[in-house]
Formats: sequence, structure tokens, C-alpha cells
Amino acid sequence: MIDGLYKRPARPALIRILCLVCLVAIAWLSLYPMSDWRLRQPSTFAFIGHGIPRFHTQGDLIGNIAAYLVYAMLFTLGWYSPRRAWVAPVLATLSGALLSISFESLQSWLPNRVPSMLDFYSNTAGAALGALLGSLIGVLRTQQSDQPGPVSSQWYEQGPAIGWILIVIWLISQLPVQRLLFSTGHLPPALHNWLPSLQDLLALMPHPPAPDALRSILETVTIAVSIAVLGVLVMDLVRSGVARGGFLLALLLLAYGMRVLATGLSGPATPPLAWLTSGAQAGLLLGALLVYLVGSFRRRARVIIGVALTLIGIGLVNLAPADPYFQTSANAFRAAWSPAMTPSLRSMITLFGVIWPFAALVYFLARSVTLRRNSRAR
Repeated sequence: MIDGLYKRPARPALIRILCLVCLVAIAWLSLYPMSDWRLRQPSTFAFIGHGIPRFHTQGDLIGNIAAYLVYAMLFTLGWYSPRRAWVAPVLATLSGALLSISFESLQSWLPNRVPSMLDFYSNTAGAALGALLGSLIGVLRTQQSDQPGPVSSQWYEQGPAIGWILIVIWLISQLPVQRLLFSTGHLPPALHNWLPSLQDLLALMPHPPAPDALRSILETVTIAVSIAVLGVLVMDLVRSGVARGGFLLALLLLAYGMRVLATGLSGPATPPLAWLTSGAQAGLLLGALLVYLVGSFRRRARVIIGVALTLIGIGLVNLAPADPYFQTSANAFRAAWSPAMTPSLRSMITLFGVIWPFAALVYFLARSVTLRRNSRAR
């Protein structure tokens, strides 16, 4: 894309992929844990005749509405057509109702899930609201598309849609389930039995560093590498240098704010800067320097560096010694947020944190191959 050209109508690939991701998330939240399948009700659809249950929580009701509202809004925006403006919102509402009744019926076969008509009604209402909101946004976008504007005003459409999906997943994974600030890729504890810790490896040295010093150094390097990986992804998605820096800074501030807010609500009042330890501060400075240095390379070289940094980050995160303070904070977070953050939601956030660096690794490798082909085609 070249600034000064006028934007052309394009299929909203990003919104469609987001809609599919939202659908997968709804399925996970509705059916987790998916084990011990056998019918617990007189029939699969017996819950339909039970009516609305007497006991329910507001958090569950709001969550049901919000999830399907987002799904239907993305569905409507992704397949909206000005010629038949009514088709996409109607299909979004009907598909939301069909998904809801399907997932509720499947819950009749799961031991830890209880199907409910209240869930169906709230899900369908959320889908209807999302379809209405999506159609309104679609009308506004159609009106604005009649007035051509420069490509630079669409900086968020310059990179591959899957890259923006990775940005969204990274943000979700930054809720306080990660041991180090801005880090991802913590493998399940069962796999750690097969991996030595960095402290065990350094113990083989004649004069190994003290545990506290090791933890601080590891925190600095891991945070720096995590920021650099995110920076490489942002540089591949956003062309303008000013927009890159602002967007990366906004992402880091938002992720930090999410962690401060979540930990503040899960226990005693915590100072907003409590996560900015000396190691974290050094990691922020080193990460900014790494992003600046990586930005001086060409595009394909940057994604190759992103591959190397991602591999280093995965190794650092999983070789890190145990942190008792983090485990205490994580337990307090889970206890305080258990009414609103169900086990299925916690498991999904944890899963996002595990798979993110591996997904980023695949993305960088694919981008490297694509950029190489494009350079040869020229």
C-alpha cells in the first residue's frame, strides 16, 4: 500500500476470522471440561420443558449476553452487504440461537454443566443486540465508504488479518496467569518434570549466581525479549513508524493496566507500580532498545529475528525457577475472581497464554517465506 492512493473495497478478512475465533471461544466456554460424556437428563432436550431456573447469577447472565453480542456483531460486520442489509443481521441472530440451543443440549451430556432455558434466552437476546449493533455500524461504514480517503487512515488493515488476531490473543493472555510481566508460553506443570530449571543448569557452574540475582536477571531478559517479540509483530502489521510506536506503547500500557486492575480486585490494595520491580524496569528499557535495533533491519530480516526471539522467550519462560510470590498472587486471583471467571474461562485464558508464542513462531516463519517469494517476484 502507498499513501495517497484511495482505499478500495475489500473483504473484511480480519472481522471474519475474529468471528470464527469468537465462535471457538464460545464453544470452549460452553462445553469445558469435555470429559465423561453420558446423558444426565431424561433426554437431550429435556431442559426445554423445565422453564427458567429459580437461581442464577448476574455475572453468568451478563457473560452469556456479552459473548453472543460480540459474535453476532462480528458476524454481521463480516458478511454485511449494503444491497441486502437485512440478511446478515437476521442470519447472525438465527445462528446465535441455533448455536445456543445446540450447546445447551450438549451440556445435558456433561457432568459439570447444567443446561438452562435462561442461558438460551440470554444468548439469543445478546445475538439480537449484536446483530442490531453490527447493522448500525455497517450502515455507517457504507456511508463513509462513499467518501474515499487515503490508505494511511486504514493503518489497521495494512497487515495480515491473522497478525491482528495474535494481538488480541496476546492481550487476553496478559491477565494475571503469567508469571513474568508481558510473558507467555508457560507450558503445563506436567511437562516441567521433563525440563531442568535454569537454576539447576547454573548449579553445575563453579560459582553459580545467587537465586535472587538469578531471578532478577531472568526477569529482565524475559521481559525484554517478550516486548521485542511483540514489537516485531507490530512492525509487521503497521507501516507508519509513529503509529507503530504509539500502538506498541498502548498495548503495553493496556496489558499492564489489566494486570494491576485484576490483582487489585483479587486481594488487598496493591500499589499500581508494584509489578515494576527493578528487574522489570530494566527489562522495559532493554526491550525498548531491542525494538529500536530490530526496527533498523528490513522487513524480512525483522521477522527472522522474530523467530529467534520467540524461541529464546519460550526457553527463558519455561526454564525459570519457581516464584513463590507469583503462586500466592495467582491463587488469590483465582479465589477472588471465581464467581465471574469460571473454570472454562480461566482454562481458555491459560490456553491462550500457552499457545501464543508457538502461534507467533508459525506466523513469523510463514511471513518470512511470503516476503521471500514477493522479493523474488520483483
